[in-house]
Amino acid sequence: MRIVTFDVRRDDEAGVWYASSTSDAGIVTEAETIEALRERLTRLLPECFGIEGCRVELTLCCAEADLAQPSDVAISALSRT
Repeated sequence: MRIVTFDVRRDDEAGVWYASSTSDAGIVTEAETIEALRERLTRLLPECFGIEGCRVELTLCCAEADLAQPSDVAISALSRT
């Protein structure tokens, strides 16, 4: 099973979380919450990039991990599509 990994950061000025793929795919997207970000990526990968049946992994960058609620981190750590 293919794994697509994203680094997640918080843009406080814009009030959003954003994810950028760690691969050369160049996928970047944003959402107001980590849960919404995970859901967006789950829909975006098959619809826009034709990536079906993959596992999405979100990695919170160090400073951003302190901003996230513990439930957000647990929910967004791993999602199967």
